[in-house]
Amino acid sequence: MEMSYVANLKPGDSYEGKNDAQAAQLYEKSIGAAIESKDEHAEIRTCNILTQALFAASANGRVFLDAICERARRFYSLRVYASCLQDCECMLALPASFYDDSAENVKYFVQCRKECLQLERECFRKLEALSSKKRGTRRRMSSSSSSSSFHSSSSGTLPTIDGKPHSCLASCPDSIELQVDEAKGRHLVATRDIRPGTILIVDRPFSFSTDASALDRNCLHCHATLKLEDSVRIPCRNCQTVSKAHDLYSRMLRAMYIAPDVIIHTFAY
Repeated sequence: MEMSYVANLKPGDSYEGKNDAQAAQLYEKSIGAAIESKDEHAEIRTCNILTQALFAASANGRVFLDAICERARRFYSLRVYASCLQDCECMLALPASFYDDSAENVKYFVQCRKECLQLERECFRKLEALSSKKRGTRRRMSSSSSSSSFHSSSSGTLPTIDGKPHSCLASCPDSIELQVDEAKGRHLVATRDIRPGTILIVDRPFSFSTDASALDRNCLHCHATLKLEDSVRIPCRNCQTVSKAHDLYSRMLRAMYIAPDVIIHTFAY
């Protein structure tokens, strides 16, 4: 924020800063909701409240630590093991120096780490058992080329051009050529017959951004939807609105070993 490009920028009217008192209230509300009912829908509501608490809490506060550990427990009880693992990774990546170094806090921090390590081991064991069952099922199933191509196109990955790459046009195959004339200007023409449905141009955008109306529900990096029930959202350091998907965050956090909100803050602005 000290860079000259952003030094004079001011938060807009929609800015909502961290509020540990609000986070504590939400955390207590989640505990109360969990006590009142034990069915699956109540557990999901509890996870939603805990997510709101995480977004309101300062990342170096006790409430954030309590909420991330409690949400991991709830995900485990819901048998959503992948989400539980992600929360465990988030907690285990937090450096102890991020918190008060009093004996009580150090003891509590170590206790949380032990619990998350145990949850992590249990989740890996459960997922491995589920994976073994799925592998047995897949051996009895055959996938057609059409279904595999549909899966590729719907997974969010870029398609590939058909044919050999062009020697100069990096985004195009060699079945098209760039030409220029006074009437049409620059344009592409086919150098041979091309069948309908052929992919001729695949290029990445020069830049992209999340629409303002989607800031509270989409990741700023991959633009994936961040619905409370369907994904693990990581909050920005300074506000309660901006969030990020967990996958890239985890890999970068492991590599850089810094506070989680610092990375999110970097992408958020």
